[in-house]
Amino acid sequence: MNQQTTMPPVQLYHFIPQVYNMVQICARNAVRASKHLVSTDRIFVELLAVSILAIPALLFIQKRLASRRRNRALQTFHKFIDSYSSLDTAVFDSNLASTFTHVILPKSLNIPTRDLTTFKEHSEQIFDLFERFAVIPHHKKWSVFYCEESETVIAHCKMGGKLNRNNEKVKGFLEARMGE
Repeated sequence: MNQQTTMPPVQLYHFIPQVYNMVQICARNAVRASKHLVSTDRIFVELLAVSILAIPALLFIQKRLASRRRNRALQTFHKFIDSYSSLDTAVFDSNLASTFTHVILPKSLNIPTRDLTTFKEHSEQIFDLFERFAVIPHHKKWSVFYCEESETVIAHCKMGGKLNRNNEKVKGFLEARMGE
């Protein structure tokens, strides 16, 4: 019986000590050999050796920073969708940047893209219609994506809630539906 096993993803920083040691040995040998070179060539070789030593550390730092940006963006996103349940637009202020944009896809729905100001205005109107409201990723594992190039969170979510039957617009809507 063949059982397939999956290996955990390889992380760059697991190999940094080994790579660093190999590069350090090569750099040391290059510096030793450079003692027989003319001073300008020797400086070039030593600078090259130092540069080579720095590469693994820079790769590690770059990976860590990207991971922190991703985690921070996803935490902010989850705070944002959780804030819908408060039905309070002031809660949005603490989670959104002034460059925030809200886009509903597909574009064929003709729902306008909203900046922070128009999004808050729209949210106030919508929140008045509900007693409870929630936004939830459609599927926890595959519905939320982070794009590193644009530092953007993209999510496929479902939303819904309980209508506020004391709201005049809701009453009018429900009465119109009853008459159908």
